[in-house]
Amino acid sequence: MPRRARTKAVREKGGVGNGFALDEHILSSIQDGISVLDRDLTVRKVNPTMERWYAHRMPLVGKRCYEAYHGRTRRCGVCPSVQTLRTGEAAREEAPLRGTGANRRGWLELFSFPLLDEAGQVSGVIEYVRDITARRRAEEALRESEERYHALFDQVAESIVLVDPQTLRIVEFNERAHRTLNYSRQEFAALRLTHLAPEGGADLLAGHVRAAAESGEQSFETRVRTLGGAVRHVRAGARAVTLRGRRFVLCVWHDVTDLKRRHDALENLSLTDELTGLHNRRGFTALAEQQLRIAKRQRFAAVLVFIDVDKLKRVNDALGHAAGDRALQGVAQVLRHTFRESDVVARLGGDEFAALTSLRRDGEGGRRILQRLAENLRRENRTRPPEARIAFSAGGALWRPARPVLLADLLAEADRAMYRVKRRKARAAARLKAARD
Repeated sequence: MPRRARTKAVREKGGVGNGFALDEHILSSIQDGISVLDRDLTVRKVNPTMERWYAHRMPLVGKRCYEAYHGRTRRCGVCPSVQTLRTGEAAREEAPLRGTGANRRGWLELFSFPLLDEAGQVSGVIEYVRDITARRRAEEALRESEERYHALFDQVAESIVLVDPQTLRIVEFNERAHRTLNYSRQEFAALRLTHLAPEGGADLLAGHVRAAAESGEQSFETRVRTLGGAVRHVRAGARAVTLRGRRFVLCVWHDVTDLKRRHDALENLSLTDELTGLHNRRGFTALAEQQLRIAKRQRFAAVLVFIDVDKLKRVNDALGHAAGDRALQGVAQVLRHTFRESDVVARLGGDEFAALTSLRRDGEGGRRILQRLAENLRRENRTRPPEARIAFSAGGALWRPARPVLLADLLAEADRAMYRVKRRKARAAARLKAARD
């Protein structure tokens, strides 16, 4: 396939539509709200939680988000999804959840994550929405009345600890903090707040508390350690309060461990090729650049292998695209067996694959890797019926620690090497045909 045609195919495969291929079962199983928007802020998908929250505005899909969720005719003044589309970075906002009319039913916390296509471009937004009504009501109640503090203390659904900012001793704690961290009440009462921090995090946690005591309020994300050693990710707010004439810091935190795992899972989806399960171009770029930097620090060489699959169109035309997909999956399986688990292996798009593997400092072994790969590909190809067989062209580029870490240059060099192989094969085939004629 000519180079220009291949590039066009990659762009088409990486279009906006691929970004919305989220598993319906996953969407339905998430208890918080999930909404998928395209670049025009049009709602493409929602999960059952969003449908339940906004049942008075159904249907949601097909409407602009500000129309579906806020009943407005134009974009909101401050919108995290607009910010994410503009910057490509995650954003956060808190907003009221309203029922019919102007009646406010509660509060939502909205996280906007960029949805990227295979070319690494922002193709839409995934909105993750969590009901924070209980937390907002608890915070408002604490601000309004210090006298109601003890009555609410054990009723809120989030962990609360009251800390002496001078000694960092935990003065009081609520039932949720006690149950979340698994300490007995006697053990908890004997702790300092820094005892909850994982190794290396005590000074940072102490700094947040003392900053809140001085400034009046501090928001931060941190990690806390349970009695069993498990580490939980929390989003915390620390507020200075005065009780019985003494100044304390009230720390309220929400466990976001599951949210972080879901975010990591969504991020992993954006780095993975759906057909083969290998990294896609975006994932390859990020991980290969990281591996080159590590190799430079450790003074190791590396080789980047570029593989182009030939005759795939013939298989598609003869047997259908499902057969072509199986051929590409077979190539991916060969790459997994040929390279190590620590190597970076990817389908860059269409019929192009790449792999980056480290070598000894002298760079020896690169040619053997190409030979082993070619033999493994030929062996796998022979297991197919003749009409389903494909061909391969592969080229490699050697990187040494003295070179800059420029992945684009290395990819271009391996691509040129692959095309030299392709031209030699074409000339050999032409000579063979001429001899037969």
